[in-house]
Amino acid sequence: MNFLIIFSRNLDEFFEIRVASLIQKISLMSQATGPEGLPLVEVLKQISKNAHEAVEEQYKILNYTLLPQLQGYGVHLALLQIG
Repeated sequence: MNFLIIFSRNLDEFFEIRVASLIQKISLMSQATGPEGLPLVEVLKQISKNAHEAVEEQYKILNYTLLPQLQGYGVHLALLQIG
């Protein structure tokens, strides 16, 4: 569970800092390229693809492995409704 929490925080920080910077560079210099010579737009597309795949895997681990194991120990998560 700790790993998934750390993963989520790191991914959030990556998007807040690195991806935001990349988007800003794209808006200023639309033809700019990354370190490997790829256009920054393509770098952004690859980041998006990889992030979606990683988050999908994270949810699979949470929903199909961790939560069932926790329920086996009598631990149940409750939904919090605000408003």
